[in-house]
Amino acid sequence: MMKRIYYHLLAILAWTLPNSYAFIDSLKVFFPNISLQIAGSLLAVISIGIFITRIYYTRYEVFISLLVCIFILIFYSTSFFYSTNVELYQSFFNSFLIRPVPAILVAMLLAKNNHIKGFIKWSEPMMLFYTLTSFLAALSPRNSIIIYQSLSYYAMTAYMVNVFNIIYKEKILEEQLTYFRFSAWNFIRYFLLLIQAFSALSGGGRGAFILLIIFTGILLIRIAMNFKFLFSFIGVLSAIALVVKDLDFTWLLNMDGGERLLNFFGRPERISTDNRLLIYDTVWSAIQEKPFLGWGVGSTFFKFNGYSHNIVLDLLHDMGSFGLLIILSAFFTSSVILYKLRKIDWKVNLFILMFLEVYVHMSFSGSYLADGRLWFLVIFTYCYYRWKVQEKDEVSNFII
Repeated sequence: MMKRIYYHLLAILAWTLPNSYAFIDSLKVFFPNISLQIAGSLLAVISIGIFITRIYYTRYEVFISLLVCIFILIFYSTSFFYSTNVELYQSFFNSFLIRPVPAILVAMLLAKNNHIKGFIKWSEPMMLFYTLTSFLAALSPRNSIIIYQSLSYYAMTAYMVNVFNIIYKEKILEEQLTYFRFSAWNFIRYFLLLIQAFSALSGGGRGAFILLIIFTGILLIRIAMNFKFLFSFIGVLSAIALVVKDLDFTWLLNMDGGERLLNFFGRPERISTDNRLLIYDTVWSAIQEKPFLGWGVGSTFFKFNGYSHNIVLDLLHDMGSFGLLIILSAFFTSSVILYKLRKIDWKVNLFILMFLEVYVHMSFSGSYLADGRLWFLVIFTYCYYRWKVQEKDEVSNFII
């Protein structure tokens, strides 16, 4: 009984903790007065408690834990922070402690003993959660529940998970990694894709729009490679077309989100005056002043009110070219490991899609220190590989 509770609790934490801000923000649809700080701290405490009560730790888990502690000390050793607003710094530091740090601990737990199966099984309930909350927010007055940009990315998280479950539906059913086994669920999945796309477009997030194109392209390529899949897709698409054929979709361009996307991608003369590009220019000027070691970890948060809307610029500004090289090396190594692991474990493909989602998202919005997803994915990849090697699976001893 306790093992089953642990199995499900770990999967839920793995979905909610790395980006607990998105999960709690989406809960505002049902609980408008929910506190981000209290709910986020509660999730963090639960994850830390589970990690501490583990019976044993591997050497690499201890090593990663020490690295996290060292990184936290770097915050205090950066002279930049001692001349800034203390309250603002504490708020940002707390964000790092309640999202990335617990996400790292959960990643280590998830990677062991093939708990990835529970993560896959809970993907569809989480997809339905983000689909429902983003759709309700999209139908509400703009920014009344969820900020427009966040709305787009939450919908894209649901879209990404849905694409994965459509592509690997046969394997998911074969290994019983779903709670939805009725025949109509396949049709419902495709219908949900339309709802998720609508929600993403209504928010007007630029990165979300690019992700919509990428994930749709991946789905169409996989469909074209499988004739059985192709006929099924055409049938479902035809049924949906019959339902919506009389609807007028030109109003999508007149929505705030549609107009925002059109202004940026469809009207080149407006791009040069876009506020986002002006921020890029300001950050780049600051980077050139300290190109090698940067201004200090987290300094972008204070100087540019959170982040520069591009993860590469954030890293260059905070840690210089030296720090950027280290971080990008970790990302590249993780990508190579995941690509090789997918040959022996199809479930790893979900993490590849997640990597893609997070990188595109953070190329337009978000802070690498306040968002725990990149930390979660890098640590999970490393630990899952080590666990596979330890279990003597068919994995060559590469890179690590």
